[in-house]
Amino acid sequence: METDILRHMIAVIKAEEQRRRALLEDKDPNFAYDQWLFTDAPFVNELYLILLVSLRHQVERELVGLAARAADDGKEISGQQYQKRVRELRIGKRWDWQEINNRLKPESCEDTHPWRLFVFWLTRTSTIPQWSLTTTYLNCSN
Repeated sequence: METDILRHMIAVIKAEEQRRRALLEDKDPNFAYDQWLFTDAPFVNELYLILLVSLRHQVERELVGLAARAADDGKEISGQQYQKRVRELRIGKRWDWQEINNRLKPESCEDTHPWRLFVFWLTRTSTIPQWSLTTTYLNCSN
């Protein structure tokens, strides 16, 4: 997954947050508090929520794509075969995650090496959540 785009999206949201804060510096403290609490903070939080939803959808697309190609011992498949396999992974309007799991065949945690995962974590600075993209390692055996 391309994380540079994600980093740029986070930077845009942070810039918008800083822009909105800067506009409130010269205002009456009571007005600025209300403006931030009821208008600006919810807007910034919605932007972060949209970012997380889009990240989830991107990860979902990549997992489905991997599951559709995970067959025939890595041999090439045609575009029609790929589309057929993607349709096989659907149950109505939802993905069949059990079938995706069966096709990807992830190993159990005891047998795996530490996995490299991209995770978001929330650090709080005053009352405003700041999201940062980090790389961390998860060891299932611990």
